[in-house]
Parts: sequence; C-alpha cells; structure tokens
Amino acid sequence: MHCSYVGKLAVVVALRLANAEVLVTDGLCTLSEDGGCAASPNWPSAYGSTQTCRITGVPLVPLEVRSFDVEFQETCSWDYMTINADKYCGTTGPEGVVSLDGEIQWISDGSENFGGWLLCWPPLPPSGPPLLPPSPPSPPSPPQLPPPTASSPSPPPPLPPPPA
Repeated sequence: MHCSYVGKLAVVVALRLANAEVLVTDGLCTLSEDGGCAASPNWPSAYGSTQTCRITGVPLVPLEVRSFDVEFQETCSWDYMTINADKYCGTTGPEGVVSLDGEIQWISDGSENFGGWLLCWPPLPPSGPPLLPPSPPSPPSPPQLPPPTASSPSPPPPLPPPPA
C-alpha cells in the first residue's frame, strides 16, 4: 500500500485527536466543559503570585480565547503563557493558535496579579476508524457500439449455382 506524506499526516492527526486526554500535569490551572477549556488558577478571579502550570494533551485545533487578562511587559517576562515557544501576555491571547506539541504552560511572577485567562477548543469528533486517503477513480468503461439499425445494408444475394 502506498501512502503519501499527507495521507500519513492525516492518520496521525486523526489518531491524536481521537486519543487525546487533556490533563493538568503540574500546577493549579483547571479544566472545565469536559476537558474542552482550561483556565488560569482561581479564574475568573485573579491568579496568584509565583504560580505555574502545565497542560498536556491539548488537541491539534485552533484555540478560542474567551478571556485573557495577564500582566503586560514588553517581552512577556513577568506573567505569561507559552504555546509553541511563543509567549502571550497583556490582553492579546493565543486566539486561533494550534498547540503543535499539545502543551500550554503558564507562569506568574511575584508581583501584580490580574484576572487570568480562559481558553477553549472545539469538541473532538467521535472516535472511529482512522481516516484513509480516498481510493483512486475507476478507469473509464470502453465505448459501446450502437446496435444495428434497419437502414444497415443487406448482405449480398447468393451466387447462382455453377453450370453442370
């Protein structure tokens, strides 16, 4: 069986979506809506000082930012979220970002505390068999000859018998 790279990637993505279990593996962040949303510690109230958390198993889908209010600093060095090695702080969250490694990390420093954040992702499709690339189309059928018609020429008349 020949699979293209794109076909293999589709199967891997389908398996990742079907088998993902979102977990808070470190810290006080919380999950809600049956694991379809993650929030900073104490959300919707202010998060605390010197807090960290790590969320794993985030599906490969665009994130939806429902709330994002984090202490701002130009290089996001105080309070920040990290996804795909990119930092987010202030009021601009990771809207539409796909966590390629399935992780979200959160860090707050020891000074000011803000309202925090709530991120969600679409519900996962029901588990089923892996997605396979479509089959190639069937070759075309040979052309059909039309049936004979009444206007077709008649066979030649029989030859006379030979002389005796």
